[in-house]
Amino acid sequence: MEILNPKKKILLATSTINLEGGGISSYAVDFCRLFKKKFSIYVVSSDIVNEELGPLMTRHYCLPSRDLSYNNAKLFLEIINKIEPDIIINSNSRILSLMIPFINYKTIKISISHFVDGQLGITAGYNWRHYNSIIALSEQGKIFLKKFYQINKSGLIEVIYNFYEDENIFSNLMLKNKEANKPLIITYPGGASLHKNPLLVFKLVRQLQKSLLSFEFYWLGNTQLPGGEIFGRKFIQDMIEPDDRIIFTKKIEREKAISIIKKSNIFLLPSLKEGCPISLMEAISGTVIPIVSDSKHASSELIDHGINGFILPENKEDYYFNLIEDIICNHEDYYDIYTNSKILYESKLSAKVWIEKMERVFSKPLIFENKSFRKFNLFFRWHRFIFKSLLFKERLKELYLSLKMFILFQLSK
Repeated sequence: MEILNPKKKILLATSTINLEGGGISSYAVDFCRLFKKKFSIYVVSSDIVNEELGPLMTRHYCLPSRDLSYNNAKLFLEIINKIEPDIIINSNSRILSLMIPFINYKTIKISISHFVDGQLGITAGYNWRHYNSIIALSEQGKIFLKKFYQINKSGLIEVIYNFYEDENIFSNLMLKNKEANKPLIITYPGGASLHKNPLLVFKLVRQLQKSLLSFEFYWLGNTQLPGGEIFGRKFIQDMIEPDDRIIFTKKIEREKAISIIKKSNIFLLPSLKEGCPISLMEAISGTVIPIVSDSKHASSELIDHGINGFILPENKEDYYFNLIEDIICNHEDYYDIYTNSKILYESKLSAKVWIEKMERVFSKPLIFENKSFRKFNLFFRWHRFIFKSLLFKERLKELYLSLKMFILFQLSK
């Protein structure tokens, strides 16, 4: 009797996995969904997984990814030794970034860098010599890793953009609905995230309010301002006059947000920094006119200005207003942007393309070097100090940017 080979095992260590989150969380969900038939997938995250996610994985282990204690590291190693995975994926697990040198050298080790720089980039690249591959979500993210860690190893870092899979993509009915929309729908998915450039969008919305243009503007996400309660303006909408054309959704479930994004004509994402935003993939899969900033990250890398979207200066709200005004007034001149979304999706952003690239990474040769477990205690404690110092510096930068945004919003009365 022929004995079938068992599935290979993947251990996905992620900071979060749930159905409501975007970014890292949705990346983990989609990873499990697309690879569950081919691999046995074990997930280690800080979440308590609900019943809906259960069928996507072989087993889930709840372990805090930010707890850098020695005891937490030992517990994680016990889980790894119990599973004996063929492949380990580090998706922003800080504790795994410290432990990676001590994991069996026969295991393929891959790290995902979810942001162009900052704490997520540092977490992805730490102990880079012990990974088979590091996946950056943009060319700019790759440049950051090479420069920050002085990585000169050819082929270690690969750029694999995010993806979005939709069975109903680019139906003729969808395209006709977009062309027939009255009024046109504009969506901004950034909440009050400082990296999504909410101050520019705030100024743009106030310009749109002063106009007689017909539109529906959806501001998705949590709009709570850092320190806003001090001045009695806790949320961005507290600083905007009520207007039936402008809808603040607050934080909503991912599926509801996707539904709004897919109905949109104009998708506004003038981010200062990004990884490879899932929301942009969702928008493009639904045929949209994307407008992004010229900041260096995946959004501006993917868009070909005037062909499948538009790239505008990150701090010139007048440019955004003028373009949106022209799209509303001369909508038929922009129909080709919707159609060109299909070409961008099929060439770079489909699940098929993503799976092919990931499987090539899975098949890379092993790295035959790992440290003796006898040195684990000393090595771990020393590198924990270095790692935490790097993260702390980045945290200070983020706090400075939050303070700066708070002050600028308060001055924008």
